[in-house]
Amino acid sequence: MIKMDAKPSELDESSIGKIIKCWGKLIHSVSTAKANLFWLSDGLKKLKCLEFSSSSFEFQAGAMLNIVGLLQQENNELVLKAKGISKVPESLVPEKEGIYEKNISETTKCQAQFMVRSEILKSMEKSFIKAGQAVKRAVYEFRPIIIKHHADCDGYSGGIALERSIKKLILDFHQDESSAWFYIKRSPMQVPFYDISDAIIDLGSILDEGEKYGRKLPLVVVVDNGSSEQDIDALKLFSANGVQTIIIDHHVPAKDDSGFTAGLCSLAHINPFTVGGNSSITAGMLSVELANIIGMDERSSTVPLAALSGISDKSSGEEFKQYLKLAEDTGMGKERLERLAKVVDFFSYNNRRFESRSLVEGLFGKSTKVQENLIAVLLPIVEKKEKSRLKSLLHAHKTQQVGSNKEITIASVNIEQSTITGTFPLIGKSVGLLFDLLKENHEKLVVTGIGNSMITVRMKNINKDINELCRALAQEMPHANIEGGGHPQAGSVKFIPSEKEKVFKRLIEWVEE
Repeated sequence: MIKMDAKPSELDESSIGKIIKCWGKLIHSVSTAKANLFWLSDGLKKLKCLEFSSSSFEFQAGAMLNIVGLLQQENNELVLKAKGISKVPESLVPEKEGIYEKNISETTKCQAQFMVRSEILKSMEKSFIKAGQAVKRAVYEFRPIIIKHHADCDGYSGGIALERSIKKLILDFHQDESSAWFYIKRSPMQVPFYDISDAIIDLGSILDEGEKYGRKLPLVVVVDNGSSEQDIDALKLFSANGVQTIIIDHHVPAKDDSGFTAGLCSLAHINPFTVGGNSSITAGMLSVELANIIGMDERSSTVPLAALSGISDKSSGEEFKQYLKLAEDTGMGKERLERLAKVVDFFSYNNRRFESRSLVEGLFGKSTKVQENLIAVLLPIVEKKEKSRLKSLLHAHKTQQVGSNKEITIASVNIEQSTITGTFPLIGKSVGLLFDLLKENHEKLVVTGIGNSMITVRMKNINKDINELCRALAQEMPHANIEGGGHPQAGSVKFIPSEKEKVFKRLIEWVEE
């Protein structure tokens, strides 16, 4: 007896032992010396199929296929052993595609139920849903996912939250422990933007793996980077080569007459600035919310990551207060999170670009014992290094009063002469340490760490945006190769060494304007 024109979602144990004619979209295939293993889907359910053949599989992912074969059960999974394979006739493909798209839209449906009260988050609801659907679709269509995050506490917090959520989705779908290593990868970025050189290396690796292992092009999720002018070339490179991206960021986004540039280059762009917000809602907070929408795993150790990211990035918004309360409800108080944030920054400095999945999971609370052990060993090292660095900076820094009433304090330090290059804490963190100490005694403060080709800036109660300074300098001094940016009150300006004095002088004038 032949069951005709069935869909994968219509097959169950009652069809075992029958000859089935089934149609579906080819979502993945693997060829061996003796057989071809492939999966069909109608958008609701996948079906494993097996063709005994010594020749390689001739069909490409995305093709609509008709399969005739015997339905059997192996290891509690339905398997269709193919006796005949053909493409769905061209005249019927639009109908089948329509069915598939309707079903996959239903399967990947997401609801945005935010964990805290926030009008800014509500304003980004469509972007969250779009991102959640894209992640689910990638998993259900055997597409690998790469999480690229900034290698600081905020970036790690967001990357880990998403990794846990997506890994759970992958394991539930594939029912195979090895799939969590095959279909998701997390990769830290040391610089605070997706540098084009890193993107070229990543793209080369992506294309090589596609050639060697027959993998689909991945979905790349960029966390705590991706929005600024310095990121756009990387996004355009991926887009031009068919690699889709999702951006989760809280830095000031690049914008032109067509809109926010990152949003034009990606499937979804989640950034508070796009809806009138600011950087106080961190990338970690945004990622924890997206993880919750996708389906959060290990809730007790993942929810606190939103507050952890806020502490590390010195957030002061209403959303942060609510996330901190949620963390406290899980047993992670503010003091413990502050200690953990210091350790994470030190860990990320030493771990550099490595994934280190098992150790990172322990550090971020999957194992309380591992987390406590790491804090106990690493925190004294961190505090010793920070104390030593702060002594050097306090000894070397100079202050001046500027403004119409001399109300603004400018604290400057030659960062390259006051630190040992490449040691912890790095330049940005070092300037932040000096800023945190001085801000208690100054109402309006600008702290600058001056290097040969870069000035790192931290500001308090200065109604200015460092990104605007970079744009102005680029127009005024086109020969100086001005780059940089960051958060409005914390960022950097890069330039050629010969223009250092002019750039610093212009920075002072800009503060006084």
